[in-house]
Amino acid sequence: MAKLYELVGEYRYLYDLNLDDETLADTLESIDFQDRLNEKVEGYAKVIETVLAEAKMFEDAEKQFKAKKEAAKKKAAWLQGNVFDAMKLTNQTEIKSGVFTVQIRQNPESVKVDEDLLPKKYFNKKITLAPDKETLKALLKEGKKVKGAELIRTEKLVIK
Repeated sequence: MAKLYELVGEYRYLYDLNLDDETLADTLESIDFQDRLNEKVEGYAKVIETVLAEAKMFEDAEKQFKAKKEAAKKKAAWLQGNVFDAMKLTNQTEIKSGVFTVQIRQNPESVKVDEDLLPKKYFNKKITLAPDKETLKALLKEGKKVKGAELIRTEKLVIK
């Protein structure tokens, strides 16, 4: 069975011969071009659907692993909290046991902020610029010229 690029090559070769439409159609029919192309495209469609199904399966697995990761982090934090509370209640700052040394240390100072009460002069300004594509589309559809913007129409392959 011919590969897709080989079929396209056959067509391109015949097309480049500048045959009249009837001769081109007869030649394509004589080599069973359309049936071979249809069969090849159907095979491609099956592979595409399989690969997309795999991608969906990986996406679902990724979500499950993310949930498991978050659950493991929460469990570790809960366990750390238990050890921290036990050490604080028993006035211990360090415990050496087997392989591990567990300590309670002071963190560096940090700032706690109540944004509702904080004066605006202590806020950083954040400005983000992004093209207003809806406005640009409307202007371009009206026939107006906008430097740096143009209306384009792309194509996509749809498999049903």
